[in-house]
Amino acid sequence: MVPEPEPGAGDYEQYKDGFHDWLATYWPEPREQLHAGGWRRTAQMLADIKRHLQTHPPADVATAAEAEATSRPASTPTIALGGPAGAAAVPGRSLGRPLEVVDICCGEGGTAVHLAATEGWRVTGVDIVQSAVEAARARAEAYGEVVHVACQVVPAGSCDTADGGSSSSGDVRLRLRVRVEAVSERARFLHASIFKMPLPSASVDVVYGQDPDGLANPDRVHAFREVLRVLRPGGLLYFWHHWVPGPGWPPELLAAYRADPLTGPAPRLSHEEYVQDVQAAGFRLLHVSDCSQLAAEHLGAMAQRVSRSSQQQQQQQEQREQEQREGGQQREQAEKTGAKNAEAGVAEAGASGRAGESTDGPAGEEGWTAIPISGWLQRALHYSALAGGSMGVHVVAVRPVGAA
Repeated sequence: MVPEPEPGAGDYEQYKDGFHDWLATYWPEPREQLHAGGWRRTAQMLADIKRHLQTHPPADVATAAEAEATSRPASTPTIALGGPAGAAAVPGRSLGRPLEVVDICCGEGGTAVHLAATEGWRVTGVDIVQSAVEAARARAEAYGEVVHVACQVVPAGSCDTADGGSSSSGDVRLRLRVRVEAVSERARFLHASIFKMPLPSASVDVVYGQDPDGLANPDRVHAFREVLRVLRPGGLLYFWHHWVPGPGWPPELLAAYRADPLTGPAPRLSHEEYVQDVQAAGFRLLHVSDCSQLAAEHLGAMAQRVSRSSQQQQQQQEQREQEQREGGQQREQAEKTGAKNAEAGVAEAGASGRAGESTDGPAGEEGWTAIPISGWLQRALHYSALAGGSMGVHVVAVRPVGAA
């Protein structure tokens, strides 16, 4: 009896080297942010995570004022002290460990390196595409070194009291720890599936995903269980996926989307099924919403980019054909054998035209790079319009304390 493949194993055929090159061709955001919303959405995610951590700080993690906040690259002679503006110092508390974070489907590591360098977090990126992991490692190495400053306010002359508190004469001392560290020591990248991450159980505080395409797999519940495994009790899961069918799609419309050869097959791909799988994995939901506005902005910009690319390729094709016609006429006038040369020119023009007549993936490719992107985009926008623009899923959830 042939054993069933492990959940997520088929993704190795879908996402191959060259996937991010293909994606960047049509993506309106910069190459280092191949997810909808780009840096703007990353900033929003960071603010949301920090807001949650302020009210639910993981055990032994440095507070905002105590965190090893990156001041600036190590080559800069001066440094700045303290954490984010407005953060309150906690007297007497020991300097905690850095936040442990995992970036699922991290791509080429733009966000992970940014967070490691600017926040001092220890970030592990996981991606199934080997070339993306190599690019992410190179990005971290190229960033160089940063200066980290840990700051703690300690009351001068404080002493322990009977109730475990402290007393003070009113003066304070400032305890600092300054060190230089390579960003590559805080941002590491693993070539692995999010369905089977080579990480210890209960070892990280936050797992985030920015349009993590690995979750498009119909067996995503197993990926969510794997995320639950690596999170510490109370750990945070934060992700969004902009291009999946949004909440409230009528069953007949969802069935048509799944059966369409350009958008399907897409079994178990919908807002509701994502949420069901998060809960089935054992998470407690904190926030669920759609990504309709984000999807409209991103897919609209993507459609414009694809349209411009098609127009440019059409113009190039017309120019090639014009050059072939002019060349044929010159050859016909120049010699008696021009007919044979003209036939060769037409054949050459046809071959070059076929190579550039669409913005779709190259012939012979498999997986995502074989998908006709212009056709998929047109149909996705069509179904989204029929659904009133409802697209995507955004989930924030926690691993319950005491979860197995």
